[in-house]
Amino acid sequence: MELKLRQSVRHRKYGWGVILDLESNQTTVYFYRVGIRKFPAAHAPFQVVEYQGAGKKPGG
Repeated sequence: MELKLRQSVRHRKYGWGVILDLESNQTTVYFYRVGIRKFPAAHAPFQVVEYQGAGKKPGG
């Protein structure tokens, strides 16, 4: 899976979020319900989703 900045993602525990930063060793994601979480780059425990909303977060 190719990750990109500002890409929408969904995590089974944290819900919907957006990728804030991609570093060589970690991925930083802002989740709408719980805030910022960091994950090892080699392990992305979320799904990349295509969301084209008009100023409204998914599921909200």
